[in-house]
Parts: sequence; structure tokens; C-alpha cells
Amino acid sequence: MLRMLTQRPALAPADARLLLAESSTDPLAHVAVALSLVAGLRPDEVEDLRVTDYEPSAPRLTTGAEREPRTIQIAPTARQALDAYLAAQKTDSDHFLLPQLRRERVMRIVRNTAVSAGVTVGMYALRQAAIRAALEGGAPVEHVHAYFGFKEKDALPAVEESPLPEGWDAEIAAVLEEAFVS
Repeated sequence: MLRMLTQRPALAPADARLLLAESSTDPLAHVAVALSLVAGLRPDEVEDLRVTDYEPSAPRLTTGAEREPRTIQIAPTARQALDAYLAAQKTDSDHFLLPQLRRERVMRIVRNTAVSAGVTVGMYALRQAAIRAALEGGAPVEHVHAYFGFKEKDALPAVEESPLPEGWDAEIAAVLEEAFVS
């Protein structure tokens, strides 16, 4: 299965940069693209984020409540996109973090941004590119499992549950930042 994931056509880093640049003038589009690409979130995970799920000082997100709950450090680009969007919003801790980003809208924004940037890519290609970048960047499979919220039936091989070392998620965030932004 791992081989199948890494053999899919990859979103080229240059195309990823085009998507991020194209979305950068619209804070809502930029946060949708950044969370999908540079944090590897699924559309439903973006939708389900609550205000209390984001720790800007860390910067960390708790996500995946419906599939595989996890708390991860996010890359600087994702943090900047979130902070820029939230700076113009009134948020209450009991509410959704990104109330304007329902699943279908995340997918539409990514699709429209890709068309505007001249990039042929679907929504899930952003997450796949993030997973691929983490694996190619040398992240252990168990770290990739944890960061992207894989379950046993997903595309990566099963791994034994064991405590992850301190900073494991920061390493993946750094790999994603380097792969798609630097």
C-alpha cells in the first residue's frame, strides 16, 4: 500500500508553491490551501476545527476527532495563514475555528485556486503530496501514521503503537514547510 501511495502522480513542489501564491491574496482561500497542503488535513478535518483546537503559541492543532484524533505542530505557513484569517474574525471558544469553511467549500476553494494558478490538481492531491513529502523527507512511517491520522485500513502499513519522541511532529512540519514553501 505504501508503494501505491508513493507511485501516484505527485503534486510538483513548484505547483504547490503556485497554489500557495495564488491563494495568498484571499485569507480564506489561503487558509484552506495551507491547511490542506502544508498541514495535510482532510477537508472534513478543516471543517471540524474548533477555536479550542488551535494553540497559536505552539503552534498546534488538535484534529481528526471523527477519524483519528491527534494534536500536531503545524508548519509556519499554515500558522501564518490561520493567524491572518483569524485576525479579521470574531471567534468564540465554543464555535468552529473556520465557520466559513465547510467541507464542500474547502474542496471548491482548492479546485478554483488550482484553476486560477493553472495547476491540474484535485483536493486530495494536496494531502497526498504532504504525506509523500514527509515520507521522502525521511519521516518514520509511525510518525507519518500519527501526523496524518491514519487508521489500519488506510494506505500505509500497520505500525506498532509506541510512544513518539518529543518533537516528532515539529520535524514533519519542518519537512512540509521546506518541501512546499522554501
